Amino acid sequence: MSSQTDGEFQKVVPSARRLSETLRDTGHDFNTAVADLIDNCISAGATEVKITARFNEGDPWIRIADNGGGMSPEVLNEALRFGSEVEHYASNDLGKFGIGLKTASHSQCRRLIVATRPRKNSPIHCRVHDLDHLGASNRWEIEVVPADAVPVRASEPLSRDRVGTVVLWENLDRLRNYAAPAGRHARDGFNRRLDELNEYLGMVFHRFLNGSVPKRPRLKISIENQAVRAWDPFCGDAPQTETWPEQLYEVHAGDLRGAALLTPYVLPTSHEFETSESHSAAGGRRGWNESQGFWIYRAHRLIQDGGWCNIRKRDEHIKLARAAIDFEPAMDAAFRIDLGKMRVTLPDELRNDLKAFVSQWVRHAEDRYRAGESDASKARRRSGKTGKRTGGRSGGASTQTGKAGRRTAARIAVALEEAANNTDTVEALESIKSEVRRIDDRSASDLGWR
Repeated sequence: MSSQTDGEFQKVVPSARRLSETLRDTGHDFNTAVADLIDNCISAGATEVKITARFNEGDPWIRIADNGGGMSPEVLNEALRFGSEVEHYASNDLGKFGIGLKTASHSQCRRLIVATRPRKNSPIHCRVHDLDHLGASNRWEIEVVPADAVPVRASEPLSRDRVGTVVLWENLDRLRNYAAPAGRHARDGFNRRLDELNEYLGMVFHRFLNGSVPKRPRLKISIENQAVRAWDPFCGDAPQTETWPEQLYEVHAGDLRGAALLTPYVLPTSHEFETSESHSAAGGRRGWNESQGFWIYRAHRLIQDGGWCNIRKRDEHIKLARAAIDFEPAMDAAFRIDLGKMRVTLPDELRNDLKAFVSQWVRHAEDRYRAGESDASKARRRSGKTGKRTGGRSGGASTQTGKAGRRTAARIAVALEEAANNTDTVEALESIKSEVRRIDDRSASDLGWR
């Protein structure tokens, strides 16, 4: 017997005008938006992704072109539907929600153009998803562009003997938030975003870029013809890096049964790196302190870069401890991955299972850090460099920061990070950190932002 009462049902279609604008703010920033599109390229079997970015005198456009399998008109139409009805994703597919192409793109631009060629010498299929049109018509519809009218920007990478897909972003309103959109500050900001994107993609897709993903060819990504290089958070090429035995944990999500693989590392101390530059580079884009903890991968694609997932707090003395946690898309429900594919929540049972091992592993990382600090201090005394030293980019000589000062700086950094999280200003804080690293290496190091 049905628990529902008999009655009349009416279709309630969401307002295209209101909802399309609301979905622009689902958590993407510029870097994660581009990464979401590269997920689609990988899922389409691409081995090469070329990103073209033009400032275009203050009216910028960005193009992501791949050599994947392309799409038929029917598949292309479905790909531009919010909540596309993909019956199921492959076990190693990087897609998830069926809204990534649209929400990622429109988080940055108002006009999205997709062109694709599924077979050599076949016509190019092209569609336009324009927020201004949706706002004017208030209907969920896309523009079908005839093959002979495809914009050159979209068709250029798809010569007749090539298959693949091109995603073109135009009307990038969220990159034009400058008093003078065509001015020097706007141009510098645009170029800086591209540099940060290069660094971000090298981190997120490092396993794909170095060819270590099973059953997948090596991936090539370029930005303005500059190759994106893989950045390994675990310093795998350094002989001093300690790799601990893998730990396999059972994970449950309702009736689902799966596993999470933990691979712990203890990284080299600062004086074990050949140069201060290589040590700084190993700290990653957010610095050594913030990079400690768990690096979480879904189907070999990085989702979360550091943090302890409420198992413990960050600490200067344990920053050599980093670990990979791997899970497969089938366990998404257990890990509660967010829409932007930037954060996951560890299942309670996994977090509890990890505590005992983490305590032992982190204790060893702390011992190694303290021993390294002691060795470095002895080396400085032997070389007579115990007093003052030349400052970083700020220029003058200054006394080395003592332990109490470093602890205070670390507390300030943690407070700033928590405040940014609580006030939804994480992206602003990341920009501040980048600028601090640029103008004053010493202060960035004291705050754990190197």
